[in-house]
Amino acid sequence: MSDAPTHSEIATILAIMVSVLFAPGLVAVAFVNWTRKTRHMLSGWRSIVGVAGMALTSSAWFLFAVGVVRGWVGGFGSHYLTHPMVANWCLLISFVGILSVAFLKKPSRLCAELASILVFFLWFGSEMVA
Repeated sequence: MSDAPTHSEIATILAIMVSVLFAPGLVAVAFVNWTRKTRHMLSGWRSIVGVAGMALTSSAWFLFAVGVVRGWVGGFGSHYLTHPMVANWCLLISFVGILSVAFLKKPSRLCAELASILVFFLWFGSEMVA
């Protein structure tokens, strides 16, 4: 028997890599769209809530990246999570991010929602398999 990864393991690793790499880019695109196209169309409170949602998404992504680098989250095959309380809070932060970016308008909302959902599923997957 070989120790080569199966197709499902490869697909899982690719999905995680896509989520990790695309989420910050999507938040950046959403922020640029918000500043150039939709900021003037939104009321003040909607802008504040939407930008706060982008900040929450970015911070949850950053904490996931720090967790991977520090070894708190990892083992994409054996799966481990050494700080489940931090993961619980990050899961909550990313869920609030999903709700918050819904207050944005068209182009920035789509990018921010997609980024928020990707980050949410990063944390959700870490919680489920650990």
